[in-house]
Amino acid sequence: MSIATTIDETVELTPSQYSNHCQQLNNVWLLISNSTFSMPNEIVNDENISTDVTVDADESNLDIDPNKPKKTDKLMSWSTFHSNCVQPPHTLSNVAIVAPLYRRSPTNPSVLMDIMKRAMNITTLAIGRGKRTIITLDGDLYNRAVKIPNYKENWIIRLGSLHVIIAALKCLGKYVEGSGIDASWEESGMFGSATVNQVIEGRHIYRGIQMKKVLLSLNLKKQLTNGNESFFQAVQDAQKEFQAKKIFEKLDAENTAGPTAKFLRNYMKQVTNLLTYIAATRNRNWRQHLGETEKMTTYIHAHNQSNYAKWMLLYLGDMLELETADKESWDFLNDGNFCVSKNEIPFTSIDPDHAIEHEHKHFKVRGGFVGITGNEAALERFVITMPILSNIAETFERYSNIKRSESNCHEHHEAFGNFFQNQLKNSQNLINILAKGGNPFLYPDLRNLVNYSVPSDEIRENVIKRDDIGTKLVHLFREQRMMENSTIPFWSTLPRTNLKVFSGTEIMVNNGEKLVTSIRKEKQMYARMLAISRTRSELCPDKVIDFHNLFEAYEAKLDSINKDVSNQTERVNKIENDIENNNRMSRLNDVIIRGVPANQTDLLKMFVSIAKAIKFNHSKYDCVNNIFRIRGNKNTSPIIIQFTTSIYKREFMSSYFKFGQLKLSDIGCESNSRIYVSDNLTKHNSDIHHKALQLIKDKRLSKVTTRSGFIFVQQLNSDDIVKVSDLEGLLKLCNENGSETNILDDTVIENQS
Repeated sequence: MSIATTIDETVELTPSQYSNHCQQLNNVWLLISNSTFSMPNEIVNDENISTDVTVDADESNLDIDPNKPKKTDKLMSWSTFHSNCVQPPHTLSNVAIVAPLYRRSPTNPSVLMDIMKRAMNITTLAIGRGKRTIITLDGDLYNRAVKIPNYKENWIIRLGSLHVIIAALKCLGKYVEGSGIDASWEESGMFGSATVNQVIEGRHIYRGIQMKKVLLSLNLKKQLTNGNESFFQAVQDAQKEFQAKKIFEKLDAENTAGPTAKFLRNYMKQVTNLLTYIAATRNRNWRQHLGETEKMTTYIHAHNQSNYAKWMLLYLGDMLELETADKESWDFLNDGNFCVSKNEIPFTSIDPDHAIEHEHKHFKVRGGFVGITGNEAALERFVITMPILSNIAETFERYSNIKRSESNCHEHHEAFGNFFQNQLKNSQNLINILAKGGNPFLYPDLRNLVNYSVPSDEIRENVIKRDDIGTKLVHLFREQRMMENSTIPFWSTLPRTNLKVFSGTEIMVNNGEKLVTSIRKEKQMYARMLAISRTRSELCPDKVIDFHNLFEAYEAKLDSINKDVSNQTERVNKIENDIENNNRMSRLNDVIIRGVPANQTDLLKMFVSIAKAIKFNHSKYDCVNNIFRIRGNKNTSPIIIQFTTSIYKREFMSSYFKFGQLKLSDIGCESNSRIYVSDNLTKHNSDIHHKALQLIKDKRLSKVTTRSGFIFVQQLNSDDIVKVSDLEGLLKLCNENGSETNILDDTVIENQS
């Protein structure tokens, strides 16, 4: 038996009854953690002080394990409290490290089928034929596995609890985002903005669960401080009898008027559902696990978790069907074998998908997979030898009676250190933020708990009736998709729920990049200062606005500086254009020859040979001003020929083009490699020319030529020759042909007659 409730262990409880039983445990822990709540001065007296709930706990029917060491600290965390309650005895799971069943991605349907068949073979070898294999998968693999035809004949496919918890945290984040609860985490200094966003989006599991415990305890504290003398007297009477259920029934009756109180109670109910779901796994309680899963579907459907909305209801149907269709498998799971227990400490069991994540971390942190996954041979050796070496090590430990250090620990790890003290500190920090506007359970309307903004009537209605909306959606889903006369296929797309909650009240701003973002995520100084001034009484909004006015003078100076920068940029561009033009003019009489081997050292003789080959009048030696090589590769380096006038250069180029393909054999060499002659272009125009040649190969341009150091191109299906001054103009010219889309603008194109 877990705790003092008059439950007959011989009676078979339903999943809902098990969930209610665990709910009483959570209520008791909440009262213990808030045992020193404050009351009005006229109510607090010596008699009231003596009725500390933790003192009554020692005399109550709580069954505390006598073998556990006594703790001097009467305050316990949620996990420690559940761990200290007597748990049903359980055996350790047989956990063995085995080689991967298949070294390929299981998202491939054929690979997934092969893996599941191999797992079934392992079951056959272990316990014989005729037994279905129980496999726990994450959401994506579960979605693929349950679509296998007749999967129930060979496998029992479970939905991993860890990934369900992530989905539940997302639902909690969607419900409280923009309500002020998320802002209080950041304003109290508990978390930074990045961590708050991770908690809201469900990507930071442990911190998310930690915050939910803190807020659950804090909300109860606020409820306990709300009420009149008769309310406190009723609570104290229930404390003396240690009847947590009566206390919470009284709280529900006292806090049903205000919409903010209803919102907080809905939030507490949702958090309690999440904690009870986690407790079901840690306690190895199968019926409680199914009961809390069913309750969680309300929030999953309400907050548009469309994938888990389908998976969880299908999972519930398959698991509940086992009680009548496969009693042996049901009893196996009901004995707690749906989770993994690696030690005997109570309240430490985890789901298999959670356990495999621990194994992944173990491999990576301790060097198992690090540095070898890129080496095929090393990975192969690791996969083959790792299970054998692990079994040898475990056998040696058992034979030598070696016990690991953690085996000496007999209490939950949260019982040590300052875990709960830190939780109380965080709770106090939140109180300092949320208490500035008074007790939120006394608000007459629904408002943000930090900046006190009031949402619209539509949002207020959705926030208060969220649970009813989710319940209706679950019933509608079952009627339309899971009954014999269903009208909609089960796997068809689930329509979105237009549930507007607090996040719809957030101020949205444009961050200057054509993106709209929440002001809570805005990093601009004025926006954040104005938001902070609404939450801190010591900051006056008028002063914040006056301080913002000081920036106007700086903005004027900044505009002047930007104008000067623009003028300087224009001057720099003009200078660059002048340098480019001068560089081009200095090369007007030059040609560049490529393909001549570097061993040809007599450049004048080489020029005469080329001139003879192309029939250029080389007798005019005064036509050449200079011949030299420039840096290239080891075998060839380009040769620059500088003519005395542009007339000689044009005659030389005309003779080259009339000759056709010039080869080394034409100048007396043995090789038939090509010799290329072209204008000596600047770096800028050379890049344009190179890109134009690539576009011709891609059949996006018809022709490219050079003249006076400029680049001219001919479009496809056009006789016009166009001069191109930059790469942007070249690409835009190609886009006019409809070849592809490019985002480059500001093209400079000049038509050449």
